[in-house]
Amino acid sequence: MLWESYLLKRYEKKIVNKATFLTVTERDADLFKKLGCKNATFVPLFLPDWKLDNRDGKGSFCLYHGDLSVAENEQAAIWLLEKVFNDLAIPFVVAGKNPPQNLIKLAHSKNSTCLIANPGEQEMQDLITKAHINIIPSYNSTGIKLKLLNALYNGRHCLVNEATIEGTGLEAACNIASTEQEFKNAITELYDNPFPTEEIQTRKQLLENVFNSRSNAIKIVEAVWGKMT
Repeated sequence: MLWESYLLKRYEKKIVNKATFLTVTERDADLFKKLGCKNATFVPLFLPDWKLDNRDGKGSFCLYHGDLSVAENEQAAIWLLEKVFNDLAIPFVVAGKNPPQNLIKLAHSKNSTCLIANPGEQEMQDLITKAHINIIPSYNSTGIKLKLLNALYNGRHCLVNEATIEGTGLEAACNIASTEQEFKNAITELYDNPFPTEEIQTRKQLLENVFNSRSNAIKIVEAVWGKMT
């Protein structure tokens, strides 16, 4: 991994003034500019045809979702089960693809936690929509998490750590915690609070301005072929 990282950095230095870089976070664009690149443009992800569908009021559980065959996602789910929901009586659902048996066993070891394996696309969207808190911790800050955007468009409260949102510009739409105790405290507080209508308007303004497919397509055209007239 270290050798591959070295080779990538060496290659980037060779092409930094010869290529146009399109990045999915502002932080990555700033990084290339610091390396001397004159053509680095932040272009947010192109998303499915999501319409902001946050529901006010209360959901009935907390949710962590992801591809559970990915080591990082499995680790996050285990951390939440063992360190955060270990002494909380609040319902917690883990959902995702191909969970390992040890995770399934752990999730079903308490009456207030469970795991839904390999939900279909519609079932997963229903879980995100019906959850009161979508919890999305991450162990790296590379790129932007599609599941974070899905939760912001379609869910209620969204609880993350710094690594999940670093460089995304989405801090205002999320609740942020770092330590196990901070996650516990935030979950306890948010679970008793209905999702406010005014928060929906905050997300609408933030997300629709940033993730506008038409304006972002124009950004790409102008970065490659120059300004449109």
